[in-house]
Amino acid sequence: MTSSLVDAVRSPIRHAGPGDAIARLSKLQAEFAEVLGVSRVFVRNQGIEHFITAQSDDTLDHARDDPRSGEARYDWLDRGDGVLYGYLKNEPRRS
Repeated sequence: MTSSLVDAVRSPIRHAGPGDAIARLSKLQAEFAEVLGVSRVFVRNQGIEHFITAQSDDTLDHARDDPRSGEARYDWLDRGDGVLYGYLKNEPRRS
């Protein structure tokens, strides 16, 4: 890992808690903006989990037009409650 800053988060859907979409997104925003070191996070529903990043165009795997297409972009560490912190592999962190 090249940085101690978290580059992405994978969070079980249940972690967002109860309530309507606005309440659940607000909870994710409040918790993970600080973790990612940004003022706003981008949340994508991946079926069983949320993929949360600082950039709207971040992806879990490398893009189809990349030589590493389909390979994971992150190393993942479980913080102990099912939430995973991702650290970019072999690519610089974007701000």
